[in-house]
Amino acid sequence: MRKQEITQAIKKIPRVKLEDINGIVQNLTLRLRNSKVPYYKLEKVIFTEQVIKRGNISLREFDDLLKLDPFRMTDHDALLLARYFIEDNTQEFVILDMDKSLEYAVVKDIVKNIIGRYEILSERQENFLKASISKILRKFGKSSLRQAFRDKETNGYVTSEQMQEVFKDNGLRISHEELNYLVLRLFLYTNDLNKLPTSGIFEIFFEEEFKKEEPAKAPVKKEVQDIDSDEDF
Repeated sequence: MRKQEITQAIKKIPRVKLEDINGIVQNLTLRLRNSKVPYYKLEKVIFTEQVIKRGNISLREFDDLLKLDPFRMTDHDALLLARYFIEDNTQEFVILDMDKSLEYAVVKDIVKNIIGRYEILSERQENFLKASISKILRKFGKSSLRQAFRDKETNGYVTSEQMQEVFKDNGLRISHEELNYLVLRLFLYTNDLNKLPTSGIFEIFFEEEFKKEEPAKAPVKKEVQDIDSDEDF
């Protein structure tokens, strides 16, 4: 290997900071919650018997893992998150080493602290929150709500922060729990926390009126598949 190639191979890059992965983690937990994937299943997927027996997990393993179900992350996001879990974050600059590994127990604690034990809503909880939000929004009125969002949205999309501002500016008392559920449902449309469709609000929470506005369609028989919370991946 030439001297220049060696220099390039050992070139250091900035460490991954918490602020670099905050958005990635938020998007991930929303996907997991919508897919009804409890946290204990994540631990089973990440920390296999092989990993536990060996006592460590490598950056390459973690990176590959995050691109598969139930994570389904992009190459860019998977590598950033894997690096945060495995690399030494006390150093400002690090050498990218895909074979670098860290003790299983240490990684397990980091994953738990960063991803956390997020909540999976039951059907009863979802129905209650949907009814509660629908009541608030319908009282405000569909036309008034559309007008309120026009000042904030870009091509029909808003961020979660912009949506919260609309509610606050117009005196709509949406609780933290209700707002989280609203974001959770809208996230399904785009898989992007910074691109939530305002049209989804009317489709979900003005459901009866929305259906009246839609053109008539031939009835379609739907098959409902239950999710078994004890089923492994």
